[in-house]
Amino acid sequence: MTKNRILVVEDDEISRLCLVALLRRLDVYSEEANSGQQALQLLEARSYNLILMDLQLPDMSGEEVLRRLSSSPNPQRSPLAIAVTTQVDENQTWHLRKAGFAGHLLKPVSGDTLKLIIDCWLGAPEKIEELTRKITNHLDNRQEMAAVLLEKFLRDLEPQLLQIEKAILEGNRDNAATLVHKLNGGAGFIGLVELQQLANTMETSLKDPRQVDPGYAWHQLKNEAQRLMALGPRLLNQLTQEASLNLSNKV
Repeated sequence: MTKNRILVVEDDEISRLCLVALLRRLDVYSEEANSGQQALQLLEARSYNLILMDLQLPDMSGEEVLRRLSSSPNPQRSPLAIAVTTQVDENQTWHLRKAGFAGHLLKPVSGDTLKLIIDCWLGAPEKIEELTRKITNHLDNRQEMAAVLLEKFLRDLEPQLLQIEKAILEGNRDNAATLVHKLNGGAGFIGLVELQQLANTMETSLKDPRQVDPGYAWHQLKNEAQRLMALGPRLLNQLTQEASLNLSNKV
């Protein structure tokens, strides 16, 4: 991980220091900016692999930073950006993605969550290739269909997780089991084997009256789902490229 360079854009000093400390523990080199203007200056002068960006900066929003960055004379240097915020709902999630953010982190950020994001976005490309291969093989190498289905699945995944968690917190195991069953079917249809297996375990746990607390099964399922959501844009990009290449070879 030492070859990666991350820019932390955060005006709150404590939050910024915490993020930098967590990155240091992960052996990731980072630099800091406490405003949108300072971030743009650093991004113009140096190359970064990833930006961790607070959405509410003193001089401009995180979205405005991305807009200015994308309209700069050298937009190809724009690194991946992860929004760092205190709360986000389904509508805000897709609004952030349309604005150019690859994903989001909720404050306070834990070391495990940060490691997950870094592993997903800055990890070895062979992980992406392996997962896309599993999906396309499951769908008879129809990359275009795989991209369409995966995009739909990922769009629905976060609200599904929120609904499942709500049902669990309310103690409504039957409703939670129904929701997990739906997730189980969708994952299996696309070929997301790991997620399907964890959903199956979770569903079995919810239906078994002897299982008082499905917490561990839910933790495992949620982690895998979050991993897929973090990988989602890279997976879709890979599938789209493969679909285009496949089409051009047929012409």
